[in-house]
Amino acid sequence: MLKPIQLKNGLTVLKLPRTGAKNFIVGFIARTGASVENKFHPGVSHLVERLFHYGTDKHPSPRYLHTALEGMGAKFYSETTHELTHYYLSVPSYHQFKAISVLSEIIQHSYFDEQDLTKEKSLQIDALSYLHNQPAQSLISQLALDNLYYATPLSFPLRGAIDSLVSVTRQDVLTYLDHQYKPSTSYLVIAGDFETKNVLDLITQEWGYWNPKNKAHQTNAEEDFAIQGQLPRIMYKQRGQSHTDLTFAFLLDQGYQPNLAGVEVDENIDLEEIKQTRLVEMARALVLNTLLGQGYTSRLWIKGVEDEMFFNTIQSEIVYFKYTGFLQITGITSNSQFTFALEAVLSVLDALKQTTVSINELAKAKEYLKGQLILEHEDLFFATYWQVAHYLGSELEYDLGELVDAIGKVDAASLRALALDIFIPSRLTITTVGTAKETRIVDKLIAKYLA
Repeated sequence: MLKPIQLKNGLTVLKLPRTGAKNFIVGFIARTGASVENKFHPGVSHLVERLFHYGTDKHPSPRYLHTALEGMGAKFYSETTHELTHYYLSVPSYHQFKAISVLSEIIQHSYFDEQDLTKEKSLQIDALSYLHNQPAQSLISQLALDNLYYATPLSFPLRGAIDSLVSVTRQDVLTYLDHQYKPSTSYLVIAGDFETKNVLDLITQEWGYWNPKNKAHQTNAEEDFAIQGQLPRIMYKQRGQSHTDLTFAFLLDQGYQPNLAGVEVDENIDLEEIKQTRLVEMARALVLNTLLGQGYTSRLWIKGVEDEMFFNTIQSEIVYFKYTGFLQITGITSNSQFTFALEAVLSVLDALKQTTVSINELAKAKEYLKGQLILEHEDLFFATYWQVAHYLGSELEYDLGELVDAIGKVDAASLRALALDIFIPSRLTITTVGTAKETRIVDKLIAKYLA
């Protein structure tokens, strides 16, 4: 488990010990990302993340910094999401103390030179220009988010926009850091085989006296993510190409954060009971997703790719944010097969609503899902990222073993009930990139299979 410890300056340390691990991970996570950029410059979160790769007071250039990293066999990974920004160093266990010190140097003493800012802005602008000229797959994810979370913070693009990036100044970067990078809203993660006391002593020395400027941290309230406009909503992005990228998104009732509507929250609230309820809900959604579009024996793959050959590829996934989430189906079909492909997906969803899943199919899906989770968690980085994302999203500590147990208890009746609940027009958006145009046929198919 994560075993949170708070330093005197407010920084929370999360520990994920793994006896016998040969690598060690230290990570820094800030509670900030693209969803707060209506209060700053769009794209500044990702821009700042990239600037942390350019050098520090002690390592004053990318070359010097990466010489230090490569000298201890380190992998430096960073990522900006809508709600969090992650930085991780993964090193052989015998370099764990160096890794803690180097990451503290990167986060606390990067210098954000004007010349480096200009260079990184140019790189990001070139990347955005490149993406806009690439095949539709590079656009469909962002368009689908725009369609589902229209006019909410989750529709903001992670990389921002060219016009906003052009105008970002060094002072804008420093202002963003003053607001968003501070101990009280950040986390330090250590994972692997480590001696707790020695590591915590070093963390206190390197991180416990970090006290940057204290400006108000910007965040979003739950109501900021309320869906705008009536669903179902269909977006057609016209592009002359030989295929159509097709995405369905079904809004879920909640994200990582448990839905406490109607629950009186006080000091007597049973958080363990809430966590177990959330685990059951999460397990049901994951099993339904696996049946639907995970693996070569999923219903969408068999019908859409193997039997009827309407899709080149198709899969589904669950996406969670703190307060919201969705089940998404993405596929690629030829332009001439668009309506047939659409009907194939809707008929699969309708079948899950009409009849219960067989014992054998359910058992196979649960074993596949459990196997994938267990194998992925053998990777220390994946396990660390998974646990941190769930903890920071829900403020509850989840354990893989508990989730695996909950998956094993999912029954066919609860899956059908979930399908009946979420596969309805009032939760649906459809996003297409290709030659398909707005048509009444799509509305009729939605009414036929989902109404």
